[in-house]
Amino acid sequence: MCAVEYYTYEEYCQWEGNWEMIYGVPLAMSPAPMIHHQAIAYEIAFELKSSSRECKQCLVFGEADWKINNDTVVKPDVVLICNKTNKSYMTKAPEIIVEVISKSTAKQDEKTKFKLYEEEKV
Repeated sequence: MCAVEYYTYEEYCQWEGNWEMIYGVPLAMSPAPMIHHQAIAYEIAFELKSSSRECKQCLVFGEADWKINNDTVVKPDVVLICNKTNKSYMTKAPEIIVEVISKSTAKQDEKTKFKLYEEEKV
């Protein structure tokens, strides 16, 4: 029988490389997204920023940690938040999350992360 190790945010902070952690399970992220993937994410971020220009608290960015709790940290491709934060990561649910689907991440993005975002009322 194979046992899956359970990790916490404190351990996550010590890892080298690009990771996400869902329910204490580490998920290695692919190398940097392909140019086409980044171009799509940029266009979406640009549109979100343009449409939220009047909101002084709104920020649009991508690939930043969202610490949902002590055993779950994800890095959405694009997010829109409308609250100030003094941390280096998000702790409140974003207003909007966008995941640009690619073959290597489709299952995780469309199933695992979608369910997680739905649970968090995004």
